[in-house]
Amino acid sequence: MDPLTLLVRTLKKQSDPLLMLLDNLETPWDDSRTQTESVLQQIAAIKHVTLIITMRGTSCPMGVRWTQPRLAPLMPLSIEAARMVFVEINPDQASSQPELDLLLQEIECVPLAITLIAWLAQSESCNTLLDQW
Repeated sequence: MDPLTLLVRTLKKQSDPLLMLLDNLETPWDDSRTQTESVLQQIAAIKHVTLIITMRGTSCPMGVRWTQPRLAPLMPLSIEAARMVFVEINPDQASSQPELDLLLQEIECVPLAITLIAWLAQSESCNTLLDQW
């Protein structure tokens, strides 16, 4: 039995309300929109399943009745807010502010990118990450 069939059968067997969150949906969406829409349609057709997706982009998968209005896209943070997020995850890099600010500007202060870079900066300096970027 293929994984999708197994997933749909398992979800249908449940009687309690379920919340399914699919994060970073742009990855399969960019690979195959048709297949991704088919999977979403099958999951959304199960009455007791609430489906939440997160993805970059402006187009929404078709074939599913999405809640309206949709949430607004996350916007880049200000440099001050980006620095605060970074330092909260990695306080050891707080002293390297000129390199940190340049790195944050390079990643366009996008929240997910800030988080990922902050975790990487626990083992690499901001200068090294900036060179690698």
